[in-house]
Amino acid sequence: MKQTKLFSKTFKNYGNFGKKKNAPVKKAKAKKKACFEKIGFNRFFKRQEECRNMSHNNLDTWIKGQLASFAYSDNSTTQNRIKYQYRYDNQNIVYLSTYLILITISSCRLDRNKAHIKNNEWLK
Repeated sequence: MKQTKLFSKTFKNYGNFGKKKNAPVKKAKAKKKACFEKIGFNRFFKRQEECRNMSHNNLDTWIKGQLASFAYSDNSTTQNRIKYQYRYDNQNIVYLSTYLILITISSCRLDRNKAHIKNNEWLK
């Protein structure tokens, strides 16, 4: 079976994704499972390809929309901080590191998008 160059590169980078249980999915009051077990490599790879095929501006707009839906307020402290629950879909909450790999961006770019949302008061 002949593999494409892109698939080979991605599979090489994430070939151990399903073998290691170092990136569990967050689930309230439930046993933690590895992201691969919950999401599956095929679904993960498909979403990653969708993000890679977006233009820079489209991806940033999509990320801002995602962040707006992930946001929640932390009212337990005196500071009204905004926190984020990163998700693959409505049922699967994932760690930040897994989310960054999924959408193929750096943490700096994600921070810039968070700052843009905060400065332009998207979340009120």
